[in-house]
Amino acid sequence: MSWILRFYTSNIGLKVVMALTGFAMFGFLLGHLVGNLQIFWGAEIINDYAKMLHDHPTVLWPVRLGLIGIILAHIHAAVTLTRRSMAARPEGYRKLNRSKRVETGMRLSGVVVLGFIIYHLLHLTAGTVHSDYIQGDVYHNVTTAFANPVVAIVYMVCNVLLGVHLFHGLWSMFRTLGVSNPRYDRLARGAATALTLTIVGGNVFMPLAILAGLLK
Repeated sequence: MSWILRFYTSNIGLKVVMALTGFAMFGFLLGHLVGNLQIFWGAEIINDYAKMLHDHPTVLWPVRLGLIGIILAHIHAAVTLTRRSMAARPEGYRKLNRSKRVETGMRLSGVVVLGFIIYHLLHLTAGTVHSDYIQGDVYHNVTTAFANPVVAIVYMVCNVLLGVHLFHGLWSMFRTLGVSNPRYDRLARGAATALTLTIVGGNVFMPLAILAGLLK
């Protein structure tokens, strides 16, 4: 077990942890999006889907707890690497090169995304910050939430920032896991772009559709 700990605490180990946990979170986001898009099939379909999830706590709660563990591991690895980077250059950089700008952008977007996740859970899962929340009526909760332009815009902006974080995270993941050959760089970048646009496009389309009156 000691070698596992040594590997995890090394810089490359932390980067591998960030890559793998990031990939796991992407998988969750994709599944979450597929489930949410059922709202376009009507209230009965999306509400039955939500009821099915809540009727199987032996599946739902392990997924939730596993996701929490993955997020905590991702944050720990990111914070540890950031501290080491700052300790190695305590006086800072007079002029940031592209890689440092990307690194800074990842940190800032990561903080925003974390705050957005907390707000999203309080808003549409717990309902504590939703003024017209009805337990079990997902269709009602989502359509009334995004009928408020301010809420819809907040969601869309945060999803764009999520996309920035996700794109660079996927791109870094491919490189960390060994896809750094110039022959595959274009393919890896294209895959990161397509996956990011899928997640962001789907998440942004829902509030846009509600604001446009496509969902009542």
